[in-house]
This record gives sequence, C-alpha cells and structure tokens, in this order.
Amino acid sequence: MRRVFIALFFMLALAVGGAFFVSRGHVLREPPYEKLAEWGAAGDGPGEFRDPTGIAVSHDKVFVADARNARIQIFSLQGEFLDFFPKAGDATMLGRPMNLDIQDDQLFIADYDLDAVLVFTLDGVFQHAFGAAGEAAGALNSPSGVAALPTGGALVVDFYGGRLQAFDETGAFTTAFAGARKFIYPSDIARRRDAGFVLAEGYAHRLHFVTPDGAIERSFGGFVGIRLPGMPFPGWFKTVSSVAIDPGGRIAATDFYNGRVQMFDERGRFLTHFGAPDLQKPFGIAAGPDGKVYVVDNGASRISVWGRPTAAR
Repeated sequence: MRRVFIALFFMLALAVGGAFFVSRGHVLREPPYEKLAEWGAAGDGPGEFRDPTGIAVSHDKVFVADARNARIQIFSLQGEFLDFFPKAGDATMLGRPMNLDIQDDQLFIADYDLDAVLVFTLDGVFQHAFGAAGEAAGALNSPSGVAALPTGGALVVDFYGGRLQAFDETGAFTTAFAGARKFIYPSDIARRRDAGFVLAEGYAHRLHFVTPDGAIERSFGGFVGIRLPGMPFPGWFKTVSSVAIDPGGRIAATDFYNGRVQMFDERGRFLTHFGAPDLQKPFGIAAGPDGKVYVVDNGASRISVWGRPTAAR
C-alpha cells in the first residue's frame, strides 16, 4: 500500500512539474489590457442585473443577457442605459438568456431554460425561435451559446446535451458538428475570420478550433489541451464560459473561476491575460468594432470595458 501511495505521489508531482514546465512557455507576448470603464449593480431596475451572463456588441450598442430578470438590456458603448426587452405583455418572453451573438442586425439568444434559440431585431422585435427540449437531433438541452452565420443559420452549443448542432435560416436542423462526439458541458462558440470557429468546452477547461465543415482541428488551454482544471498559469482555464473574436482575429475567452480574461492569437498562441483581481466571475465576453473587450462580471453584476495599452495598439 505504501508503495502504491509513493507511486501515485510521484506521478502527481511529475504531472504538476511537467505542467509548470509547459506553462513557462506561455509568456506574456503582449501587455495586459487596461480597464477603461464599468457600469452596473445588482438589482431589478434599469441598468441593474441579476445573474448577468452573455453580451454582444453592435456598431453602437451593447446587449447584455440579464438572466434571472429574463431580459436583454441595451446600453450605449459608453454604458448609458437605453432600453430593455421583452416587456410585460409581449407575446414572446425569455426564460434564462445566456450567451448572445449578432448577425445582420439580428440578435441570437441561447435560452437555457426554454431549450431554444430566439431571434430578435436589435430594437427588440421578436422574429422567430427554433429548438425544442430533448435528446434527438435538432433538440436542445439547456443551450448556452450560439454563433450566428452569414447565411442566416446558426451553430448552437448544447450545454447538457454535450454537442454542437447546426441549423439553417428557417431553424431546421442540418447537421451535428464533430460527429457523435460528446463534449463536457460546452459553453460558447465564436466565428473566426477564416470561416472556422472557436468552441469553448466549459468544464473541460479548453478551447477547440473547429473547421467550417465541423471537424475538430486542434485543442488548446491547460496542459496541451488536455482537460485538466486550470491553476492560474498563463494559457490555462478553470471553466471557460464564453469566447469572442476581435476585429484583428485575437481570441478572447473568460476564465471564470480564475477571475480573468485570456487572449490568444489566431493560431491559439497565448498573448496575455488581464482582469484579476478586478473581475470576480467573468462570464460573457464580446469584442467591439474598435477592438475593445466587453466583459460581463457575473459575480459583481457589472459590465467592464478593456482596451490594449496605447503603446501596444
């Protein structure tokens, strides 16, 4: 028994030592981003949040999923509250909105409680919904993320279903990406400039490059993409909850339990991290047209805006 214990201890020490050695290669290639602004507080009123989750940015507005208040709040890029939807009496209501995406002036909302994706105009007018509860192809089990496509369709991340599914512009199921592969509580997805995607596999603590036709190209985050929960080493995650691509192709991802945002280049190479100790539990993330990064701090019920230092732009 003692020999077994010693062997296990040796293997653990070797794994941690190896992980530390690998992490040393993830040096800061860029300086951390600087906080430029923040707004919000806990509550039910305008500009207040209960369990905020997803975020999306258009050319002049910021949309935030206020999950437990079952609404989307709209702000200016400077954080001024503008409006919210749906309103009492509207025919279509939200359940628990999660990560968001925008395409062609339409807002795509992954709704965790409704097992559906709902599509609204940026003025809050309901367009259509697709998905239904279940395990069959095209059904959803607590969707957490969505990537809207130029064709009008979408890729939907199915959190408890552990899969990534594609739908056309009518909301009809077309295919399951990555074949029959089951992911470990996947959380979000973002479209890359080369028409591929970056998938956040939340509780596997890693990111995947996905080709346009749905194959997993490679994985990164943690110990060379292996699903180890991340100590706060550069490039490691401890639950990655959202991912976004900025206009320059950089990948921004929220490291929920490490209280920070991590940045990678288009090839998945670690660039920098920022946010600790200001961020408590960063959940949603979006990139503005000017490259600024907008972060939903679920733990602090607020939004913060971050930008590259002037010398690094």
